[in-house]
Amino acid sequence: METHLVLVDVDKVTPELFGWVNTLNRYSIAIIESNQHAPKINGNSITLKMNYLSRMFGAGVHVLARDAIWDFVKRENVTDIWFSDYLSVDLKKYLTGTVNHHHILPKPNIKKIPTNELEKRAQNKTRRHIFRELLNTNSIVRLMEVHDAMSGLIVENTLVQKPGEINCGFHGMWASSLTSSITQGKPDIEIVDLNTRIQSLISILNVTSKPIVFDADTGGKLEHFWHYVRALEKQDVSAVVIEDKKGLKRNSLYGREVVHYQEEKEAFCKKIKVGKCAQLTDDFMVIARVESFIVGTGLNDALDRAQAYIDAGADGIVIHSKANSPKEVLAFADKYGGVVNRAPLIVIPTTYPSITERDLTNAGVNVVIYANHLLRSAYPAMQKVARKVLENGSIESAEQYCAEVKDILDLIPLENHEGETTKC
Repeated sequence: METHLVLVDVDKVTPELFGWVNTLNRYSIAIIESNQHAPKINGNSITLKMNYLSRMFGAGVHVLARDAIWDFVKRENVTDIWFSDYLSVDLKKYLTGTVNHHHILPKPNIKKIPTNELEKRAQNKTRRHIFRELLNTNSIVRLMEVHDAMSGLIVENTLVQKPGEINCGFHGMWASSLTSSITQGKPDIEIVDLNTRIQSLISILNVTSKPIVFDADTGGKLEHFWHYVRALEKQDVSAVVIEDKKGLKRNSLYGREVVHYQEEKEAFCKKIKVGKCAQLTDDFMVIARVESFIVGTGLNDALDRAQAYIDAGADGIVIHSKANSPKEVLAFADKYGGVVNRAPLIVIPTTYPSITERDLTNAGVNVVIYANHLLRSAYPAMQKVARKVLENGSIESAEQYCAEVKDILDLIPLENHEGETTKC
């Protein structure tokens, strides 16, 4: 199989660059150390940063001294070497000046790839594939709720410093049914139709690059779910999650006054099979959400259903709970390791927020979904500002709760395309 290599300088490494390059089929990316000493970025060694980026964006990341380039090319049977504006002039000269000094046959092709072409080639590997890779390379994958393009940009760009990790961020997005309904001014009873949700989804996908998992409630009628899967897959959604409830859908976190009804196991298995038959690509995932703790049928029923859903083709299992303690979820996780053909385990810790990602990792959880927190945090802030304006008859007292206009503008930078328009 052909192998292609994209070279960049260590001092030009950005998460955005890795977001592009790691979406290329059959590509590796080599980070070239410009000198003999291990460089530092923001006080951290480049090796530490590469370890983080490898975990976040996949395994095709290599740290090479410039003298090691040709050994890597020979070992990996590299057929094409690409360089772009992310490679310094000095290293370009080194690259073209030393190729003939090494006994590599056939000689790899060395050529420049424009940055905009790099972005185009990034479309060759889908968000679906990236999500599959994340499940294989990360100790835990973290998804944050999004409900519009702005929340998508926040999830895309928010990074923090954590011990042992550089620029810790979210791996993907959760297209919540609850927050989608609320932003439409509708109750969370599966009332917002698929076309409306997809239009909202498109606005998010247009400004982001990370995988997105779609909350499809019950998936609708059996005959409709086939079309659901096709429509979502067409938009490059990574996965769809359906829950095993029936009747009028009500949010699982309502109090005890709301009665929930669980779908018969065989009927839900049939819906999973319909979804798997509908998908056109191997990477798309149909994930089953087990509501046994919500309806009160308990641990054994949850485990039994999880096994049945996996046997029916489910690519992952969400175990849900409305308890204010993670006890029943952790009990499930403990037993879940014994299921046949174990699929990734996913949790939504909305009602037991004190649990940490480390706790979840130790319990064998693969994905954690922060399911509604951006919208829930925005609501009281907006309400507070509205009250302050009414109380004081001016906006002065509300300014303390508002972001600077510049900060909002900086979230969506006006890119510099000077000189590019003449090529169009």
